[in-house]
Amino acid sequence: MSIKMRGLYLGEAHGIYQKSVLQNKLVSSLPFKHLKGKFDTIVMFMIVSLWLLFRAKKMMRKNTILILIYLSMLKILTMKISSLEVSVVSVLKVCSNKTFLSTETMNELEKIESYDLKVLFAILAKNELQFRNHCMYYKIIILLSADIELNPGPNQINVSDSKWDPFKKRGLHLLHLNVNSLLSKIDEIRYIAKCSNAAIIGITESKLDNSILNSEIDIPGYDVLRSDRNRNGGGVVCYIRQNICYNIKNVFPCTVENIFIDIKLPKTKPFSVGIFYRPLNQYSFMEDINDSFCKLFPESVDLFILGDMNINILSKGKNTLTNNKASLRNFSPTETIFKKYKEFCSTFSLIQLIESPTRITSTSSSLIDHILTNASDKISNSGIINIGVSDHQLIFCTRKLNREKSNAHKNIRCRSFKNYTSDNFESNLQNTNFSNYEEFDNIDKAYNDFSDKLLRAINKAAPLKEYRIKSQNQEWFDGEVFEAMVSRDKLLKKFKKKRSKENELLYKKSKYFVENLIINKKKSFFENKLKESIGKPKELWKNLKAIGLPKKVTSNSTNICLSDNGVISFDFQKNVEIFKTFYMNLAQNLLNKLPKATLKFDKSALSKYYQIYNLETNNFKFLNTTEEAVLSILKSIDPNKSAGIDNISGRFIKDGASVLVKPITQLCNLSINLSAFPTRCKVAKLKPIYKKGSKTDPQNYRPVSLLPLISKVIEKVVHDQTQIYLSKNKILYKYQSGFRSNYSTNSCLSYLTNLISEGFDTGLYTGMILIDLQKAFDTIDHQLLLEKLLYLGFSKKAIKWFECYLSKRTFIVNINDKFSELGHVTCGVPQGSILGPLLFLLYVNDMPQAINCRLMLYADDSCLVFQHREIKTIEENLNKNFSNLCDWFIDNKMSIHFGEEKTKSILFTSKYKLKKGNRMNIVYKDKEIKQHPKVSYLGCILDETLSGESMALKVVEKINMKLRFLYRKNKFLTPSLRRMLCNALIQPHFDYACVVWYSNLTKALKNKIQIMQNKCIRFCLKLGHLDHIGVKEFKEIDWLHTSDRFNQSLCSTIFNFFINKCPEYIVEIFHVAPESNIGTRSSYLKLKIPLRRTSMGQKTISFLGPQQWNKLPKEIKECRTTNTFKHKLKKHFFEILEK
Repeated sequence: MSIKMRGLYLGEAHGIYQKSVLQNKLVSSLPFKHLKGKFDTIVMFMIVSLWLLFRAKKMMRKNTILILIYLSMLKILTMKISSLEVSVVSVLKVCSNKTFLSTETMNELEKIESYDLKVLFAILAKNELQFRNHCMYYKIIILLSADIELNPGPNQINVSDSKWDPFKKRGLHLLHLNVNSLLSKIDEIRYIAKCSNAAIIGITESKLDNSILNSEIDIPGYDVLRSDRNRNGGGVVCYIRQNICYNIKNVFPCTVENIFIDIKLPKTKPFSVGIFYRPLNQYSFMEDINDSFCKLFPESVDLFILGDMNINILSKGKNTLTNNKASLRNFSPTETIFKKYKEFCSTFSLIQLIESPTRITSTSSSLIDHILTNASDKISNSGIINIGVSDHQLIFCTRKLNREKSNAHKNIRCRSFKNYTSDNFESNLQNTNFSNYEEFDNIDKAYNDFSDKLLRAINKAAPLKEYRIKSQNQEWFDGEVFEAMVSRDKLLKKFKKKRSKENELLYKKSKYFVENLIINKKKSFFENKLKESIGKPKELWKNLKAIGLPKKVTSNSTNICLSDNGVISFDFQKNVEIFKTFYMNLAQNLLNKLPKATLKFDKSALSKYYQIYNLETNNFKFLNTTEEAVLSILKSIDPNKSAGIDNISGRFIKDGASVLVKPITQLCNLSINLSAFPTRCKVAKLKPIYKKGSKTDPQNYRPVSLLPLISKVIEKVVHDQTQIYLSKNKILYKYQSGFRSNYSTNSCLSYLTNLISEGFDTGLYTGMILIDLQKAFDTIDHQLLLEKLLYLGFSKKAIKWFECYLSKRTFIVNINDKFSELGHVTCGVPQGSILGPLLFLLYVNDMPQAINCRLMLYADDSCLVFQHREIKTIEENLNKNFSNLCDWFIDNKMSIHFGEEKTKSILFTSKYKLKKGNRMNIVYKDKEIKQHPKVSYLGCILDETLSGESMALKVVEKINMKLRFLYRKNKFLTPSLRRMLCNALIQPHFDYACVVWYSNLTKALKNKIQIMQNKCIRFCLKLGHLDHIGVKEFKEIDWLHTSDRFNQSLCSTIFNFFINKCPEYIVEIFHVAPESNIGTRSSYLKLKIPLRRTSMGQKTISFLGPQQWNKLPKEIKECRTTNTFKHKLKKHFFEILEK
């Protein structure tokens, strides 16, 4: 026999079967006596199954083998003999009669209505000990089901289609395709990327706009660049493999749809690649690109231009394609666009590589997709690929390379959790002999002993192993899709050979079939995935992101090339050292540019400022912590938290919390008592993440700092004690809203806009300067910080602890498996630490000593605010205060970022006072602080009149984008998922800072906001666009009307006021009214409503808040918890809506 099945020749198995002593027993024990005549048709399948079982005979008992044979036969019969109905239970009853299975198992099996391998296995594994003891059963049962191979690996389709052969050759493959709408064909583009392993894929006529997110059109392993027009036409997209170093060139007029990049590869001369699209009616195209090329590209630069030029360069004459080779010599001199195109190619010595038609119909053929190059000697191959994704053909060229490493697979080193359980790990820890660390006299020896023992236990439970990650198709992409695509492309090839209507019709039918098949496969797959993940939030969001849900996209940092004194480095080890040097010198370079200190804000000024707090020296000392407090911290650790340099992740700390709490508590107390911090805990692991701009510039990478998790536990203990001391003595600046409990951007914006609106009511102008600091957290001077702690009442022992914590900190840069040498940190607070934000607040806490106007702070986002009736007075005051504040920054070694869009000013005034001449002249030395008509502060757009219009339009735009995205994914979503996604992705846009901008909106804008909410409700409930939205629909989705959501936010602010969970500055704007002697229900917990003389004054939080609060019933005001209050308040608003 020549048939081979999973590595075993059936003839060989047949011989083994004939000799088997089990042959007679097997036949005699068959429950299918009526199948004797048909037994031969399935015997070969049985032989294979028997052979596989005998290979594992040492691991299984005879009874178990027979059970598996029965199940295997049943599977074969139900698959191969459609006219036969065999009951699963009838087979298993035989097993039961022979005492193969327990009664408990049989009772569960009786309930099975149809054969389901997963259900059968689950029941057997649950009740039968022999099924649980050996993992080999998993392999055998899955194998016998005939559904999957023994070690299938990732879902992969063998690309056996010969059209992809050109891409198996070495070189840099450049592709282009006019897709005529990318969004609907992105799955096939991903397939093309996988088959070709192309370096660059150019897409024209992408038909995208800003409502289409990158997450919807991304290709794994590629960066995406876009130049969109709109959804109706045009647009260019460029996919670049992430291991390629490139720079974007924005050098062409906005009328030219293009993406142009410079490519830099190891041991290869840099070259430029452009993707172009010329619309049919754009006759200025050639002049535009010709002028740009003349200015920017010298003759020595290798150029590769791919695109749809809409210029047919096939020779005229015969209708056959036999002699129709592309030649620029065939341009008609009377056709202007051809002539200009020819002149352009001649000027830059460009040769057109494609010789076959790229767009073919039954009546015409044209070559309008081109590849132009001035380096044809470096091209090893070029041509077209017959693929029916669109009405254009895929064109390609391959540039020769000295060497190129494939990125199809990569190896990663991570922990194996195959045999890991939290119970086993906890048992390992209990058997670990941790020392009594309180008896140590050196924190480093104690910590090193602890971490080494913990790491040994972790390595035993979950050892580090190296895995090879293979590229794979999307899970829904199976053989049926692959075969349909191959069939479609064959019909396309047939149609190109004989352009008849019949062949065209067959090809188009096949093309539409593939498109529908892909849609149905994806829909079925994701519907099942999403249903299975209901109740599993992590898995659910993972699946939602797989269908294109907005996600945080970070470029792969595994392949980084950097510029070193103008020379591009591709050496990973050298690059990590470049990063180390850059990050080590970054803050110091800023400090070196600062002017000489003014000494206006020295120690004496600091001492004088803090006298108002009456703080005594040595007022604050650290106390030893308890195991209960540490256990609470350990249990709150995110198990998915990345490991630091010690390679100990959050999962192990959390799983072993009950055992680790004692030694960690001892380490915390030892650190406090010795005023020392472990040296290993001061080493950060930096991972550079690409942001934007040139990939060769280190400043375009954001460093993510990973610290050891044990260090964060010690920090948390110190942080909590410090926070209690600061709160008790009210030390932190009143208007500082960053990193503080009950403070937020909402509270800061609410107070600021209330202040401005009250100024409108009393006829005051409000001037504001928004200040942007450069690397504020990284430039903090350690010595200055320690001196400030002394004036804040910290004991010398506590200051010594902070000194050890801040000093001699180091970092290493990690890319792939390459690590830099240790870099030293001389200033700044540790990024990613628990104490860093709090120490920053203490460092800037004395900033108000430099000014005599209002200063609003949110961490390092600061703004100066001054009000007066005269603009000239505001100008003088802000100039003086800003100058003093700049001096404070210099003395405290902080750097202001001057720039038009960084540090800026705005003048707020009421609408009737708004004039063109209302301007302030804010200048610091020779730097002008430009005045803007609107500014963005803490994510909210504030215009000169606080109209809220810009913010409302921004909200409408964002909601519209998200809603359009959700409608595109609607086919995958259940009703409950639609509601969940609207709550998570859309509702926050309605709610953020709505008390700041909603009340001042015009009626038209409020209606616009409401219309957007109605659209969301229609989406959630699957209603038509003309269906009315009433109280029933609002209650069904459990949403309040937008005006009621605004009122809900107002009432929530005042509720927090009554339960003491709002900032001190918010407390100041509300005043409790004295209770009436009559004692009516309406007088309970009332607020005073201030007098306001203008409409702007009556739209302030201080006016609308009390007005809305006083209307609430007593039972709502008496609520004790926020959740109860919100629930009853929502119910109250629905009752009002129904009336």
